[in-house]
Amino acid sequence: MRHYLRYYCLLALTSISLNACGSNDRLAQWQASPLLPIIEPAGRPDLTDQHVTAAVHDYLKHKKAPPFSQYNFMRVDLDQDGWRDALVYITAPYGEWCDANGCTVLALHAKEDGFTTIGEIFPIRPPFYISDTFSDGWRNIVVHVSGRAEKAKNVILRFDGVKYQDNAAARPATNKILHPVHMRAFP
Repeated sequence: MRHYLRYYCLLALTSISLNACGSNDRLAQWQASPLLPIIEPAGRPDLTDQHVTAAVHDYLKHKKAPPFSQYNFMRVDLDQDGWRDALVYITAPYGEWCDANGCTVLALHAKEDGFTTIGEIFPIRPPFYISDTFSDGWRNIVVHVSGRAEKAKNVILRFDGVKYQDNAAARPATNKILHPVHMRAFP
């Protein structure tokens, strides 16, 4: 991206200096020159929310879950690749996706052709936080685990190179302050 900025800055400065010298003919020749192509960054369209919905429906079908399962989702770039990934908080039916300790969150990785599941995390209660700290190139997720026999605690879910850690209750307690917040999820 910096190369494009340098190119456009050089182009603008050259244009200004040619105009300042009163050389409009020279500017017209220069702008028409085939030696200086205009280079535009290659953009890629982000996947739509319909792609998230389709991925969740495929996941539910694969798990043989009730088709009336209810969920909410949010989009966030977890691995800083320019594609917005998705976190899906599945809330119903109770007993299938939730119990007294919390509900299930799916982490979906965005790719050019759709989403792949990179984590099924349970039990989680909202809100939880997307951290500004990283593990294996992916943002950590800070969750609060409560409603169990043990004392309530904050835990860090890390990406292990393949997926996010799945059992939030089994993770050791951590100090949430050590993980600066990038975004709050499901307030």
